[in-house]
Amino acid sequence: MCSSDLLIASALPPGAELLYLSGADISSEIQTDKLQITRIPVYKAVPVQEISQDVQAAFKSQDIEAVLFMSVRTAENFGALAHQYELTDFLRETKAICLSENIRKAVDKFTWKAILTARRPDQLSLLAEIE
Repeated sequence: MCSSDLLIASALPPGAELLYLSGADISSEIQTDKLQITRIPVYKAVPVQEISQDVQAAFKSQDIEAVLFMSVRTAENFGALAHQYELTDFLRETKAICLSENIRKAVDKFTWKAILTARRPDQLSLLAEIE
């Protein structure tokens, strides 16, 4: 049981029913035997198929200082698009900021100015890496 599972289980009485609204694709289920959990996917993430000309120009002029990666799938899709649009050489002056070590492994295929990983897998820790 991970820390977020413990937090959820401790916030509710044993046996409580929890409705878990999520994306269709998730990295793991909530694991606890203290609650009755019903998961309902309410959205599906669909990867983009292109990088806009404005974003390409920003990479090429080195105007993008950092890229935030919240999931392995996002990192892998970005990597494929960066390769397709021949942007990989322009990442050398850009920082990759990753939510987890698994995401870091996905972006480590390219040469970045730096690859930073959040101390904890939460949004506040990720944003703290920007400062």
